[in-house]
Amino acid sequence: METARQWLTLADTQQISQMWEESDALMKSKSEQSAWIKYVNDMRIRLGASPSRRIWQSMEHQIDNPSLPRGEFVSVTFISDYPKASSWERVSMIWKDARWVPVGYQSGVASAAAK
Repeated sequence: METARQWLTLADTQQISQMWEESDALMKSKSEQSAWIKYVNDMRIRLGASPSRRIWQSMEHQIDNPSLPRGEFVSVTFISDYPKASSWERVSMIWKDARWVPVGYQSGVASAAAK
């Protein structure tokens, strides 16, 4: 979970290029760097600056899921309070070289029940 938090901190501090550099080749094969930077920037514009708090909500663990490349994956979901809206944020990672490496980031407006 710490890797996911650290990766989100890069977004909070507008180090989006660094997020790209720290991500796995799997993510890089699905998107170009310029599209990734635009995606994260657009989310930050929609939600506002850094969140006032970020709370871990759930974790999903998968091994050799048929819809993914072979390997061990985890998705960590947080609820984050941004200035413009509360949001869920999900960081997906793959276990590689004895550490978790980010492979994806999704975000959306949180429902009132999720807070």
